[in-house]
Amino acid sequence: AHPSVPLEPQRTLLLLGPTRAGKSTIVNILRDSLHETPKPQLYSATREPSTTQVGGFRIIDMPGFFDQQTHGSDFTLSNKRILKMLTEAIKEKGPVDIVAFVFHLSN
Repeated sequence: AHPSVPLEPQRTLLLLGPTRAGKSTIVNILRDSLHETPKPQLYSATREPSTTQVGGFRIIDMPGFFDQQTHGSDFTLSNKRILKMLTEAIKEKGPVDIVAFVFHLSN
């Protein structure tokens, strides 16, 4: 057996940071401590806020800032668009207890 996230207290964790910093990987490791990251992608795989419940954590995984990739002909993830998504996610999901800014140490 591997460690699990306690059910109490209930908290909302918001993950912010640049593209490819590891926000989604953190969610996957909290869900399964034995998670192995798949082959790296060249662009952000998270295109909109994703909410996952892991034990007492409700985790909001945001798309990465400073994404240079075009996600289709009409879809780009500008920082302005991500901030709008963030505002809507907080209104919809309620108050945030913990904000974690995820970044690469090399950057």
